[in-house]
Amino acid sequence: MAGSTRHYDVIVIGAGITGLSAALHLKERGVASVGLSSSTKPHGATRLAAGLGTAGFIDNFTRFSHHFGAPAAAELWRFAGEALAGFVAGAGRLGVDVRTGRHYRLVTSVDELVEAERAVAQLQAEGFSARLRRGERSLGGLPLSGQVLAVQEDESDGAHALAVDRAAFMKALAQKATPVPLGEAVRIAPRRDAGLAVTHADGSESLCEMVVCAAHLEIGRLVPEIASALVSVADQWCRIEVAPGKVPQGLAGSVFSAKHGHEWGGFTADGGLILGGGRYLRHWAGIEATEATTEARISEHLLELAVQRFGIEGRIAEAHGFLDCRPCDELPIIGPLFGDGRVLVATGFLGAGLTLGWFAGDCLAELITTGKCARLPRRLWPERLRSLES
Repeated sequence: MAGSTRHYDVIVIGAGITGLSAALHLKERGVASVGLSSSTKPHGATRLAAGLGTAGFIDNFTRFSHHFGAPAAAELWRFAGEALAGFVAGAGRLGVDVRTGRHYRLVTSVDELVEAERAVAQLQAEGFSARLRRGERSLGGLPLSGQVLAVQEDESDGAHALAVDRAAFMKALAQKATPVPLGEAVRIAPRRDAGLAVTHADGSESLCEMVVCAAHLEIGRLVPEIASALVSVADQWCRIEVAPGKVPQGLAGSVFSAKHGHEWGGFTADGGLILGGGRYLRHWAGIEATEATTEARISEHLLELAVQRFGIEGRIAEAHGFLDCRPCDELPIIGPLFGDGRVLVATGFLGAGLTLGWFAGDCLAELITTGKCARLPRRLWPERLRSLES
């Protein structure tokens, strides 16, 4: 074994927003000895995030109510709402500016309109102030094309979405969390004395009482019990520079989605436009992709969508491909591992990784320090996956 053995109260694996959030919240709760195991890529998968967040999910409410029932879907919506509020409060503590706005679902087909009608009815029945505006011709003063049949808002009052400079946020978070940096983790194993051993890529070993595994899709390699539940999905987004004043100032911080979440984006504080999606142009719609690729034809398609949806012409300032994680049952995975509560996992945020990642780190820190967390729905715990073959 290379190097000396080090001991920590908790080792966090993954230096993205979830891992750093867990490290920060553990520190704030009095856990003094926290190690951070990460790869050579700074800030993990979060380095490719678009910097957008929503208090719901990109998929509509009915996607969840169809599988789990409306009360369960409402529980997820409230959890996502708490996550957004927690992120905004956390950004304030870190001194990072966040623009908040609304989440608009652009209805572009008859089948989407039927889904939106059902979703709004179910949201209202569960206590949300949702609404559907048919024939809407503008979005906060931005003209909409005739292809948009209606606009759905999950919440018509208050902040329901956000935009943030994700690089500035992650830099501030890393400076505040200050965990002890460790090498890349390749194995987690129990010890005879009831602790855990984390083996690193260089052969060294670190000992701890508990592990938070927040390494996105890499969790499947480290925690094989849930590997078959993690489905990779390739997607990409572009930041589009537009003429000054083209995007109304009041839209900054708002996000939008269309075509059942296959198109999505938002408006930045500097008057820019972010557009993502188009994965229906990828092989198998990007499902089970192994690389985070950026395809030129999709970037061109997103530029065309800016014109089709909003009449906005611009140029691509940056484009990023990334791998999302969608668990096989399409629910986030957050909580202690079945069979070994010393290992806690967090992944599969369904496109809401910025806000859910922050909140998951907070919830896991509470679980570790108090043994419970009423804010974390039990249905998200990985125990639901214990029938999977490892």
